Amino acid sequence: HLIELAPNAPLAKLASPNDPWPTALARESGFRFLGYKLDAQQQPTFRYSFSGVTVEDQPTPLKAGGQPFVGLRRTLTLAGSASEPLYYRAAVSSKIEKTAEGEYKLDGFWTMKLSTTNGGEAATLRQAGGKWELLVPVNLSGGKAVLTQDYVW
Repeated sequence: HLIELAPNAPLAKLASPNDPWPTALARESGFRFLGYKLDAQQQPTFRYSFSGVTVEDQPTPLKAGGQPFVGLRRTLTLAGSASEPLYYRAAVSSKIEKTAEGEYKLDGFWTMKLSTTNGGEAATLRQAGGKWELLVPVNLSGGKAVLTQDYVW
């Protein structure tokens, strides 16, 4: 299965979730790649920074019920402070439907589950440029936030 992640930068400073998502490439928006590290299973955690926030982005396989690989978990750990409201664009798709609290169906096929450690505002599902987008506000109160995103097929 091929999961296409949202194009452009994954994070943006927006005054409101109704503002358009920036179209500039990540590097042009101020993102800086800080390298990666490998865990004991040789799985990478990618590190980058954006506007005073350091991000660790760790993709790991999802296993369930004896099945070796039923999906992908993406854990983003953000540390720092943001001077303006910060949003994570969790998905861009032809069709996104909310099926339960924190659970969405993408293109009628993929199930995506989202959770955050700091609560805060709910995710915003919106249409832009002929596509659906799912924006998650990042609550950095206390200097840290963790977003977990599961893609299940």
